[in-house]
Amino acid sequence: MVNGLQIHNRKPLVRTRFAALVAATVTAFSAGASEAATSAEDALLLRNFDAAAEQLAVRAEAGETDALYQLAGLYRRGLGVPKDPDKAAEIYRRLAAEGDARAAAALAGREQEHWWVDDAHAPLEPALHWAAQRGLVAIIDDLLSSGVEVDQQRTFGRTALIEAAQNDQAGAVRALLGAGANPNIADDAGDTALILAVRQGASSAIDALLAGRADINRRGYAGNSALIVSVQKGDAQTASTLIAAGADVNATNAAGQSALGIANAREYAQIAQQLQALGASSAGFEPRERSSLSGLRLNAGEINGRSIWFIAAERGLADALSTLLGAGAFPDQRDGSRMTALMITAERDSTAAVEVLLQHGSNPALEDSDGRTALDLAVTAGSTASVTMLLRWQKSGERRDGRLLQQAAQSGSAPTLSVLLRAGHIDTPDGESGVTATMLAAQQKDPALAELLLDAGSDANAIDQNGRNAAWYAADAGSARNIAVLHRFGADLERPDNNGDTPLHRATLRGYTTVVKALAAAGALGDEPNKLGLSPIMVAAVNGRPDIVDILLAAGHDIERKNDQGNTALLICAQRGDVLGLKHLLDKGADLRAVNVHRMNARDVAEELGHVTVVDVIDEF
Repeated sequence: MVNGLQIHNRKPLVRTRFAALVAATVTAFSAGASEAATSAEDALLLRNFDAAAEQLAVRAEAGETDALYQLAGLYRRGLGVPKDPDKAAEIYRRLAAEGDARAAAALAGREQEHWWVDDAHAPLEPALHWAAQRGLVAIIDDLLSSGVEVDQQRTFGRTALIEAAQNDQAGAVRALLGAGANPNIADDAGDTALILAVRQGASSAIDALLAGRADINRRGYAGNSALIVSVQKGDAQTASTLIAAGADVNATNAAGQSALGIANAREYAQIAQQLQALGASSAGFEPRERSSLSGLRLNAGEINGRSIWFIAAERGLADALSTLLGAGAFPDQRDGSRMTALMITAERDSTAAVEVLLQHGSNPALEDSDGRTALDLAVTAGSTASVTMLLRWQKSGERRDGRLLQQAAQSGSAPTLSVLLRAGHIDTPDGESGVTATMLAAQQKDPALAELLLDAGSDANAIDQNGRNAAWYAADAGSARNIAVLHRFGADLERPDNNGDTPLHRATLRGYTTVVKALAAAGALGDEPNKLGLSPIMVAAVNGRPDIVDILLAAGHDIERKNDQGNTALLICAQRGDVLGLKHLLDKGADLRAVNVHRMNARDVAEELGHVTVVDVIDEF
């Protein structure tokens, strides 16, 4: 980067509707440049802006859009050409309409978000998709009014609506739907915006899509509907939302499995009860007769490279395993991953097979190539029935520390966690990281996990090696419900980590408005800066979260608070060239006269760093 200009080496592109605009630009320069002339890149490095502008104009005339983008930057700053922000904005607008996300970023005053792009390895994302991911409704409206196709698909068949939905940008979802976006276009995997929003737990986007008449029963990858996906995730809140909106509770996926069948199999009691009350079918998991390998010889060989023994374990064929054991099979033989039949059946929750193997002397303490026992695998898979059975065979002296609780918390299985707690397992921290099961549970959507651990006596204020407690983990994951649970159990919701970041800092950085509101409800909106000198309102402003800025101001945060360099949130936005954040702060009364330790105000800072658009906004205010 030279003077804020991006230097890329793109191949010339086919000429587009920029022709007239470029032609007008080129007439200001000589008709061509000699082969010996300095290249634009070299000229920029040497700060010879006249030569750079001439070279870039010629290349732009030849159809090289990257050169046109660089030329717009020169017009914006008045380097080598007369300063003309209007012409720069026109070029950016037209480039953005052709799909150049850098140009959209320039219009939004957020060029810094594309400093890392190396076009030799990764193409730039379309501008509409870039804006949709970030919820920049004004840019979306501008692009669409310029004629950008609202349903254009990028890599993997993703539309801008899909990008907005996955990132829970409800405003962008509504803007795109209002412009005629088709909510039922699927990506290359077959998933629509609604299904992908459900996969991400993007509740605001889900509401916006349902209001926009997205097909609630459209099937996606593996034939899964949005409701089935929510049940697979154990997301009771989203499942309730979809059911209330008219989702088909009897729909089945490609494997013939219904939502109730999945809820029953995974022991999601809350979801199962709701579906049962509606008379839903439990298709796909009805008890069925298992095929048997009875009568097969012990050395019957292999089928498709797998021995009969391991095929029986994978299918949970208890009678077949019993037959083979009766014929002299060794119960603890291992496959290529050093997995035993007990490990395989426990992970798949084939309880009858687990019982047969244990009764025939299979050793539950053996480990696979990754150091996992059958109990580890069962806990990680959320195989509650197998966990219960294996715990009965656990020796009284075996450890009952927090390791299995951590695995259960990560798996998101409340029933498994409950079984372990009843068996006497204690939430002790990991020896290296200091992480506890409660911290991992706080990251999950289901607050029942953290509640179970805290009810059992887990420490709500334990900290890991980075000084982070469970509230920090909940804020980082966007779990407002877990913030409420932790508050009820006396967790310190304002504890800073080793970097000085509180849960509020983290939620603000991540843009989790619901978590900020939950912290506000608990009275945990302290405005102390972190070790980088950033207060929460500064973090909100520079990350484009005006909604959070408003919440913090309503809670009494000081818009003029300064860090150790004397910078306010307004000055930091000016430093970063963040037009949107700066405009919002000005609208909320931020003082343009405030100066930092170098006696520079926001305009001084923006002008020195070449943020012309910021200077223009300040001058017009």
